[in-house]
Amino acid sequence: MSNMVIFLSQFTLSLILYFVLAKYVVWDYAKHLPREKLIALLLVPHAFRLLGLLAIVKGVGGEALAMTPFASAVAYGDALVAPLAVLTMWLWLSRKKSAKIMTWVFSIVASLDLANALFGALTLPVYSYDIGAFWIVLTYVVPLLVVTQAIIWVQLVAPSRSVQAGAVT
Repeated sequence: MSNMVIFLSQFTLSLILYFVLAKYVVWDYAKHLPREKLIALLLVPHAFRLLGLLAIVKGVGGEALAMTPFASAVAYGDALVAPLAVLTMWLWLSRKKSAKIMTWVFSIVASLDLANALFGALTLPVYSYDIGAFWIVLTYVVPLLVVTQAIIWVQLVAPSRSVQAGAVT
């Protein structure tokens, strides 16, 4: 079986798994959370996007990958998005009025970065490189980021929910 088939299979199955878990397991719990806690929870995987910096570490992703424009784009894009996620999370948990606008900023930047990384991974093609442990980031972590970002977008465009007497309305 070719690396391309393995890579795309792992990525696709991970994506499907995360969507199924989000819809049928996580959402039953999460829909009862106040909006600020729900969005903060969805931002957690994005706060760890500093993993993307591994793309430019020669000993992790391989020297050939580390020297590509793809690796730089992934690394520095994620280095920008991770602090935005932490800041946005803090704004929601602190109940700051700027939380929603910062979530829009975060989501635009994060979505563009994810789109760029996905496009770059397929056009490089990254699966033809000896990428070592970075393979796991691309096939298991990136799909989680896609799913959580999609849910964040849904939360941004959904009508606001308010919490009254412990019940979400």
